Amino acid sequence: MFYADVSRLFIWQAYMQAVSDIMIKNIVTCPIDGSLLTGHRLMREKEIRHLPIVNAAGQLEGILSQKEVLKEVLTIVNDRGAHRLEYYEDRIPVKAIMSPANSVLPDISIAEAGEYFLKHKAGCLTITDTDNKLVGIVSSHDFVKLSIRLLKH
Repeated sequence: MFYADVSRLFIWQAYMQAVSDIMIKNIVTCPIDGSLLTGHRLMREKEIRHLPIVNAAGQLEGILSQKEVLKEVLTIVNDRGAHRLEYYEDRIPVKAIMSPANSVLPDISIAEAGEYFLKHKAGCLTITDTDNKLVGIVSSHDFVKLSIRLLKH
């Protein structure tokens, strides 16, 4: 009985946490004037699937996903061949292929963030302040890690 009560309390505390408690704060970003090649290299080197695109002031402009990169790369290879892939990747502006970012403020609850993921079928959620400056990112991977942590307690 005591164990069940402690487990419920732990789950309740996790439910009440803010998304800022689980977000990644050391964010890899790509400048808005970057190319597909820049974004693709960053994603490959840092082993990430979602790359926030920011302007010079650090404000969020959009998001580049692994799916968008793969689509563009496959189109280039199909149309022009693989031998000059990087040449053509470098000529595609990242702003031409990025998507609007799903963004929330850092103080929303983890539960609200989770509901947003489900409702919008989002792969990641960017966290911005009231000036639209990027302060964090949460991916579906972070929610899986949180779930595992909760299940182990």
